[in-house]
Amino acid sequence: MKNGKGQSVLHVAVIHSFPYIWIRLLLMRRADPCTRDQDGYIPAHYAAEKDDLEMLKALTTRFHSNIKNLSTIQQNEICINCHKALAITDIFGRNVFMQACYKGAYKCVKYLQEQRSIENVDRTDIHGDTPLHYVVAQNNKSLAEFLLIECAADANGGDEKRPSPLDVALFNQNSELEELLKSRCGKSRCFIKRIIKKRKISDDELLESSMERLSIEPIKRSVFKTS
Repeated sequence: MKNGKGQSVLHVAVIHSFPYIWIRLLLMRRADPCTRDQDGYIPAHYAAEKDDLEMLKALTTRFHSNIKNLSTIQQNEICINCHKALAITDIFGRNVFMQACYKGAYKCVKYLQEQRSIENVDRTDIHGDTPLHYVVAQNNKSLAEFLLIECAADANGGDEKRPSPLDVALFNQNSELEELLKSRCGKSRCFIKRIIKKRKISDDELLESSMERLSIEPIKRSVFKTS
């Protein structure tokens, strides 16, 4: 059973922060943690989005062997399903770990790393960006340090035709992140510049307004632009 957004009962329970015990009961009643909604989100995506560590634990912690209502086989099946769900990606190609990084959800990022639930710390989304790109774009030094040091993220990961994490730090004029990335052998591969494009205005508008977008000029001088 799903709602108009393709969300299951488990999705709704996580979104509305139902108590831990309810999430566990739903899993015991065979609620599927791998079900995707119309945005490609599984329930764990929503937990990571809110940095709700207790909810993420409810969705991933193995059931205790003393539970009489579940056989060992059933417990194993639920456990396998819950951990398989962590690798499922949304419509932008982000799995749960990537979603946590995208939202700056430090507690969930740390938990997933501790549980060894990270499939690939340098995995790219549909645009070719990595979790390190996300946290650098947010000027999140503590999370960038965690990814580089604790998770051994590649400072030069991502699509080579797009900006590196260092390029993003340079664009943001964040000297601390710039130094951090260079200390991990981070390299620049593109020059990012901001282009301001005037848009047409109606007669009754008194002030001019503009739309901003980024264009990327690779160091090799071929031109690549993003809208």
